[in-house]
Amino acid sequence: MTGDGPPVIVVGAGPVGLVAALRLASSDLPVLLLEKRDGINRASRASTFHPPTLEILDRLGVLSDLLPLGVRVSSIQFRDLQGMQAELDLGQLGTRTRFPFRFHLEQAVVGAHLLERLVRIPNFTLLHHAAVRDLEIGEDRVRVTYKDEVSGEVGVRDGSFVIAADGAGSRVRERIGIGMPGRDYEAPMLRIFFRQDLRSYLPGLAPVTYLFAGEDSCSLLEMPGGWRAILRLSPDTLEGIALSRGFQLARLSRFLPVGASALDESSADLYRSSLRLAETNQAAGGRVLLMGDAVHLTNTRGGMNMNCGIHDADAIAGALVRSLREGSRGPLVECARKRLRVAREMLLPRTDGPVAAPPAWLQAVRTLASDPDASLDYLVRASMLDMV
Repeated sequence: MTGDGPPVIVVGAGPVGLVAALRLASSDLPVLLLEKRDGINRASRASTFHPPTLEILDRLGVLSDLLPLGVRVSSIQFRDLQGMQAELDLGQLGTRTRFPFRFHLEQAVVGAHLLERLVRIPNFTLLHHAAVRDLEIGEDRVRVTYKDEVSGEVGVRDGSFVIAADGAGSRVRERIGIGMPGRDYEAPMLRIFFRQDLRSYLPGLAPVTYLFAGEDSCSLLEMPGGWRAILRLSPDTLEGIALSRGFQLARLSRFLPVGASALDESSADLYRSSLRLAETNQAAGGRVLLMGDAVHLTNTRGGMNMNCGIHDADAIAGALVRSLREGSRGPLVECARKRLRVAREMLLPRTDGPVAAPPAWLQAVRTLASDPDASLDYLVRASMLDMV
């Protein structure tokens, strides 16, 4: 296999598209990456990387540079208003993975390191401001039409395959007519970023701590340089109210003994989540492939959706390499089917459950924490080790 012939066209330079591109380019395939922005999206988004994702980043040669930059999560805590209810040690996963911990780092930082490695590969090309407008699928290639968002010029490129990692509003998915049914969660999520160390309010907090107060919950994640708190709000909460300091202090006070000074150096945003799955993740016998948010969307609890997208990218790109070597598209088509099945049967049900019933979830954790076998099984599932 050589770098000759039309490239594999990857659409979208988020972590999913970058992993797919690096996996392919490292195997000597020509790769063209189309990104509609002028660079990597710097907005704060996904930040949790699970053990199997760390294994992928390690194989791609970027993990050793990333580890000093982020936060290693060695345990997960569950607390309610009476105090600690359970603590699970991720070290138990040491028999299942070389990386028995979660890792917190902004996805933009990870993306920048992936891109830095990609641009060193001669058979890789990146086009910024390239927004896909249309696809024309032929017998042996796919023609992609894109528009330069700055100059307005229209370009056309032929690719041997197209990989769509262009997010929830995937233009590729739309153009090939694949639906993405599902539902939106009614409750918006409030995300607050603190520079202050929240351990000054609750000593001994683990880098991942779930706080419960009746039917309400709050997730705390330690990040490089601060903490992130995520709260689920009632469906009728107005954005202006949710982003006010008074509202935020009142909500946080249900879980943390905070004062107004805690918000002095904080910032916040409001977002909504969906539970959706594409009808299929491939077209034209595997010549067009979808992955990541273009295929599956879930809520953010557990940080699984982006990780699942990276697993999609690693698996499907690897299967594409094998298919080209063997001269058969069978391995690629079957791999894509398996990844869609993982999203349908594991990812969506697993992420939807905790949002539906926080008290039942907390009670289940209390029970399993006293049973080593049950605790290990929970950590395997929570760390996505059974989903790759």
